[in-house]
Amino acid sequence: MFAVIIDIESLPEQVKYSLLS
Repeated sequence: MFAVIIDIESLPEQVKYSLLS
């Protein structure tokens, strides 16, 4: 699971908001 979190942290903020949406 931690690997997924690291990948998300590495992604741009726009991608994070897209995933949250």
